[in-house]
Amino acid sequence: ASSRHLDVVAAVVLCVVPLAANLGFLANTGSRYRRQNIFWTLWAVACVLWSAGQLFWTVSLLNGNRPQPPPLADLVFFLSLVPMLAALTVRPHRRGLAEALRYGYVDLAMLAAWSLYVYGFFVLAPEVSPGGAVLYQRHYLELTAAANLLLVASLFALRRHALGGWRRIYAHLFGACSLHAVAWLLVRWSVSRGAFSLGMLFDLPLLASFVWFGLAGANASGLTLQPAQTPPKPMDHRWALRLAVAGILTLPLTGLWAMFEQV
Repeated sequence: ASSRHLDVVAAVVLCVVPLAANLGFLANTGSRYRRQNIFWTLWAVACVLWSAGQLFWTVSLLNGNRPQPPPLADLVFFLSLVPMLAALTVRPHRRGLAEALRYGYVDLAMLAAWSLYVYGFFVLAPEVSPGGAVLYQRHYLELTAAANLLLVASLFALRRHALGGWRRIYAHLFGACSLHAVAWLLVRWSVSRGAFSLGMLFDLPLLASFVWFGLAGANASGLTLQPAQTPPKPMDHRWALRLAVAGILTLPLTGLWAMFEQV
């Protein structure tokens, strides 16, 4: 009983801390730069999604289920990466990208839909096959690792090209996302081995990552962040479209993967 009580307390804490980080992001949404406001809003949405996933997990614990996320919570945890990646497409450190915003919403909606498709194909579909529980955990771990690697690599690239205060912000977000990725993958790995329990040391790096997110937002509110005067390149307006098209073109590859997976 005491172990289950500890699980619930830890789940509630993990629910509240992302919302606290959310306040740090929302504190920066009142600037006169539209893309900067969108950037911080998307990071705040990511924290809300993570908190929602944690809420589903907490409800599952209260219902007496095992201390591992239910499928709905896993889906929401994965989708929390989508607004983070979308925020990076806004590139608030650059000027002259209004054209990218004008048409980028449709492209990003396509990418979000593609993310749902990939999640359903690689994670949910194998669950109904023999040995589905093992495949579910393995594929979730692999897909989450790939998405987090893309996020961290993108932040590293943005940090290299940003100047002034934005370079510092991207460095904070890079560190927080790296810690969050390692912590969450460690949690998922322990869940797949049946060795995870909330309230263990596994929770500390995850909590620390959200504290770092909050500090990144708080640090940004004390800086004068202005987009650089560097003129945009032609590809700056079209990269989201190219990613969306690339995502659609990979759909046949998933069919080939499924065919060889069954052989």
